[in-house]
Amino acid sequence: MSLYIGKRLIALVPVLLGVTIMVFLLIHMIPGDPAVTMLGEQASPEAVAALRQEMGLDRPLSVQYVTWLGRTLHGDLGRSLFAHAPVSELIVQKMVPTAELGLAAVALSVVIAIPAGILSAVRKNTWADYGVTLVSLFGVSMPNFWLGITLILIFALHLRILPAAGFVPFTKAPLQNLRYLVMPTITLGLQLAAVVARQTRSAVLEVLREDYVRTARSKGLSQRTVIYRHVLKNSLIPIVTVVGLQIGRVLGGVVITETIFAWPGLGKLAVDGIFARDFPVVQGVTLVMAAAFVFVNLVVDLLYGFFDPRIRY
Repeated sequence: MSLYIGKRLIALVPVLLGVTIMVFLLIHMIPGDPAVTMLGEQASPEAVAALRQEMGLDRPLSVQYVTWLGRTLHGDLGRSLFAHAPVSELIVQKMVPTAELGLAAVALSVVIAIPAGILSAVRKNTWADYGVTLVSLFGVSMPNFWLGITLILIFALHLRILPAAGFVPFTKAPLQNLRYLVMPTITLGLQLAAVVARQTRSAVLEVLREDYVRTARSKGLSQRTVIYRHVLKNSLIPIVTVVGLQIGRVLGGVVITETIFAWPGLGKLAVDGIFARDFPVVQGVTLVMAAAFVFVNLVVDLLYGFFDPRIRY
């Protein structure tokens, strides 16, 4: 196992290097000049040129990239051009709300999707199956921003039972934190639940056709025992794979969801950085999210051996 983990970590090096190149180039393709944004449209060309030189934006892109990469490898993601604070400190501050929202969305999706997928597979071609399929299609097709705005209109403006936007740390007011968390979690987790439910249905249907399932039933085992001891356990590999892949969608979805609900996480920090042309902030947030997604995929690979003892590294 340790040898496998070492090989995978070595293989991640070129992947992360490619990610840094893509992040750096894409950020610098954003229209606008940070120096002009900071000084204003009325600033003189001399002042803009002096500020660009001070920030190092007048140097070639290759030199800027090498300088930025060298600092990143030492844990220095630069300083925010507008907050005038280290980017690493800003990311650490915003990471807790994003982690809370992401974990809540994943937990909600798994709790809803796996039982729904099992029900749909066990009762194939029934109204239960059709209902789960219909709801799954609705969830997959529905944009996050539309669902978020709809939830605000219903539960915040009309029913007035949930706050429209904002955030309170869990350590200060747990119940208030949960009230603020409900709508962002539903917005972010419903689409993920739809995808996982469809994959669970497909995986369970495939396992239900296996000979050992028929043997278990012929021994007189109850339906519950057959499903949860034999079918579900052998269906987890594709389910875990899809959940791991959907983490990338969660990381991308927090950008929209946090902006809609004024949730002070990494997504909102990235959006604010984009509008302000704050290159160090956007580069840092994007790099951290990409690295998190790569790490999640590594964890998913390691979980295969836990769920299926036949897999050996």
